[in-house]
Amino acid sequence: MLNIIYYTHNEENFLIAILTCLSSTAIFSQFTTDEITYGNRIDLENSNSWAVGGGFSNFIMHGDLRSIGTGDDTNYFNFGGYAYVNKMFNPLLGLEFKVSYNKISGGAQYFSNESNYFVLYSENKVVNQDNLNFEGAAYGAELNLVFSFTNLYQTAASKWHAAGYFGVGYHQYNSTLYERFSDGRNVEIVDFGFNPSRNSQNAASSIYLSAQFGLKRRLNKKLDLEFRTGMYFNYEDHLDAAISNKQDWETFFVSSIGVSFKLGKRKYLPFGVTKTETIEVNFKLLIPTKMV
Repeated sequence: MLNIIYYTHNEENFLIAILTCLSSTAIFSQFTTDEITYGNRIDLENSNSWAVGGGFSNFIMHGDLRSIGTGDDTNYFNFGGYAYVNKMFNPLLGLEFKVSYNKISGGAQYFSNESNYFVLYSENKVVNQDNLNFEGAAYGAELNLVFSFTNLYQTAASKWHAAGYFGVGYHQYNSTLYERFSDGRNVEIVDFGFNPSRNSQNAASSIYLSAQFGLKRRLNKKLDLEFRTGMYFNYEDHLDAAISNKQDWETFFVSSIGVSFKLGKRKYLPFGVTKTETIEVNFKLLIPTKMV
């Protein structure tokens, strides 16, 4: 309530004091009805910083052999799965640990019979390189830096969030090269998965680098739907079970769809402002007056 301190000595001063009181009351009521709206700060205090996720993925090989655009006009669909846990250190940066498993397969690309594409280490068993194909499975783990594109510019809450994932991984695989003949036989040429001289006899291995793009759509306070696609650079040349002088830097692509579950008591991950709040500002106005 408004307190007014005044001193009066005659009726004129008393009237002045009454008018001052009325005007001050009007000022006080104006402040109590004003509201200030502001957005929550984009920091970890207002959000979760841990999340787990998982889903299904599709593997596309692009090396000496490939999964789409093959010489036999066959598309090889390679499905698998993944799971991850990530930690955001601030609204822009975080780390992710991800494990994955994928079926891998593919066929020869066009013009495979040219000399530059001849498969090495096959002991001259190949009759027609246009009929080559490979099969196998790959499993591994990767560590990614998470970079939020959305939080670079967004200052209001949104149901969509875009991020980049850049990292390094390690995987093992048992790729085997075959040649398919007209009578339907698929004859094994070389098995890069099995090698008695390796420590891991039944799987080859390689490190890889990756660059991925992810897009999330918030479903509720805890759950997000996520789509991700990425390009991977394999260090070894036998992921597709074929080594040639033409392509010794193998690439593959993985696209996935899954869900992300936020851990903790907070409502959202630090991806943008979560909400707006309204506060009421009250002022207690003291007007000391001294009447002479």
